Amino acid sequence: PALSPPPIKHSHHFYQLAQHSPLLAAERARHRRARLGAWAKEPWRRTSGGRRVSGFADIAALAAYDAGALLGRASHRRYLGLFSRARARGQTVGEITPAYALLAPEDIDQVRAKVGPAKILYVIRAPMARMWSHLTKGGPRELGAPVSALEDEARRRFLLRPHCLERTAYAATLGRWQEAFGPENVLLLFFDDIVTAPEAFASQLAAFLELTPGGWDFPGPLNSYQKPGDAPSEALQATLAGIALREIAALRALGVASTQHERREEAAQSAQAGRPEPNSG
Repeated sequence: PALSPPPIKHSHHFYQLAQHSPLLAAERARHRRARLGAWAKEPWRRTSGGRRVSGFADIAALAAYDAGALLGRASHRRYLGLFSRARARGQTVGEITPAYALLAPEDIDQVRAKVGPAKILYVIRAPMARMWSHLTKGGPRELGAPVSALEDEARRRFLLRPHCLERTAYAATLGRWQEAFGPENVLLLFFDDIVTAPEAFASQLAAFLELTPGGWDFPGPLNSYQKPGDAPSEALQATLAGIALREIAALRALGVASTQHERREEAAQSAQAGRPEPNSG
């Protein structure tokens, strides 16, 4: 209850302003199409991601912000207006945009210059699972065919695109944000814990944001794009495992160590060797 997101699931604000992050051009175009679709479908009730907007002030703030963003003139003043009602209620505010992982150091510096001191939460997923999820969600949209209909080589080419690899470059991303905001203001958490230990995940988040824990709502799984039978071949698993092992080693070099990493490393080594993945718990 003490934490409030804006009336839009992913604002994508800072990569609309980005000048040094070439991989974000396609993201900007997709986001604009999604926002137009949201207003066309249910203009007064629905935002991206299906979150509901309540109250004329929230609707007006969102409409003003989207109008500028869709015209290529995203306004930082209007962006801050998305949080004004929650701030007035004394709530802690923030937003979630996964593509901020693609921001270049110069653009992260701009984030720091515009928002001032802030706390950054970086939630990462097992590398192999993240890359495969990227394919099952983005593949049909970008390649025009369901994953099950794609040849293995087409799947491999998609997964080895810079856009996919950069989103899995956890150590480099963590380093960029720590450099800009300070290591003490960047918290690394694991997606797996949302699924297996949501209370512990929420407690870590509350401590980091200096909030009183409690009153959390843990809904069931959302946005599941993987269909039964969709799974990488052994050869593709070995390719993904090699990337995962490099990323786990890079995180360990930064001092990030956990049982999550140990399980992921074991799974990646098994996949690379062509063995069935061990039970990750």
